[in-house]
Amino acid sequence: AKMTNRYGRTPTHYLALNRAIPAIFLPAMLRSLLKCDPSVLFIHALATIDTVVKSEPTRLQNQRHRSPLHCVVERHDLTPDMVKVCVEPPGEKTAAKEVDYWGNTPLQTMLLRRDLEDDVIVDVAKILAKASPSSLGIVNTAGLTALHMLIESTLSADAMTRLLSLLCASYPEAVALQEHSDSDLGHVGPMTDSQRA
Repeated sequence: AKMTNRYGRTPTHYLALNRAIPAIFLPAMLRSLLKCDPSVLFIHALATIDTVVKSEPTRLQNQRHRSPLHCVVERHDLTPDMVKVCVEPPGEKTAAKEVDYWGNTPLQTMLLRRDLEDDVIVDVAKILAKASPSSLGIVNTAGLTALHMLIESTLSADAMTRLLSLLCASYPEAVALQEHSDSDLGHVGPMTDSQRA
């Protein structure tokens, strides 16, 4: 499960990114791979993006350093069961604290999306907040926590109220966190082992 390609992607990354796999089958497939080695959740792959350079399509590296859980929350057919599988192995709840190149946790990555139904966002946020409440206090490279990003999201007032109540109750310390300026920020990229501890 830890074998990687030249971009650092493991089979778990490929599985999470494969849009041809129906959402109903993905949780069981993820569970099978994670049983082999749950530490694969902490391997960060470089993402690639299709870009047109001088009228020719090419693949350029985009330094996003995504974990498999980041890839899961970016799926167009995201379901709570997909996320639950990634944070349920014993000791792997901290996968919800992993950050990508921009310092976004999987919850922050999901809150950037505008294409998900409110119920999916609320249900996935519950799972991620329960797995790692302190992840709500992580500040990304733009100086924002998940609560800042939630307020800027396009959720309906009802869904936002439910989610604010849930997140504030999960980690009350995050409520008082202020937006950080560029000079306040000292982290970029994936967490080191010492930062995870």
